[in-house]
Amino acid sequence: MGGRLLQLEAAMESVNQGSVVLALRGKNAVVMTALLRTPSDLASFQKKLFYVDDHMGIGISGLTSDGRRLTKQMQSACINHKYSYSTAQPVERLVIRIADKKALQTQTGSGRPYGVGLLVMGVDETGPRLFETSPSGNYYEYHAHAIGARAQPAKTYLERVFEECKGEEDEKKLIEHSIKALVETIKTKDIKLTVENTAVSVVKVGEAYRGLGNDEIAEYLDRLEDNTAEAEDDDDDDDDDGMDVDGQ
Repeated sequence: MGGRLLQLEAAMESVNQGSVVLALRGKNAVVMTALLRTPSDLASFQKKLFYVDDHMGIGISGLTSDGRRLTKQMQSACINHKYSYSTAQPVERLVIRIADKKALQTQTGSGRPYGVGLLVMGVDETGPRLFETSPSGNYYEYHAHAIGARAQPAKTYLERVFEECKGEEDEKKLIEHSIKALVETIKTKDIKLTVENTAVSVVKVGEAYRGLGNDEIAEYLDRLEDNTAEAEDDDDDDDDDGMDVDGQ
């Protein structure tokens, strides 16, 4: 098989099959947005964004059970670090620790790789941070990133806006861009963003991690829908003008 690790390939595919999670980093904040799924009409939506500590949160794509297990380990690491040193756990140090744990699972015959990808957002003395870890144990730092099914349209949108967002101080602008990027992933599917299937969380310098409530998310979704409707009306007006010219 040329040295292929089939279990690792299956774990990586689990991430690609999970619903999309994306994050965008500004000057003093990181915003994370996720599309929630439900296994059936009778079930509730699965949680994808998790609190780790006041200065850190994660989003998962892949096997939810693996994501919850890693979340608990990260929460415990933050509690122990704060108890021992009376300071917050450094974001990158914890990311490396989790990446090493994932890598170890690819080198043992008594278990399997973690089938989940993580986006880790946090703040430290250097400012806002955003990392991704994969089942292979690799980790990378990003200004903006998306993982999960149909993540590429979101990445394309984020590539267009991340330069202007790097210096953005208004978290509301970051939230708007993150929701617009999420919309890009569902354009070819019969899905509409609602407060039930959309999750947004923010971590900001000097402020604790928080998840947006339904009322806040509804405001952004309504504003996006109004802007989309206005853009469509403008396009219709342009089409009408074009028809008049052709008629002449």
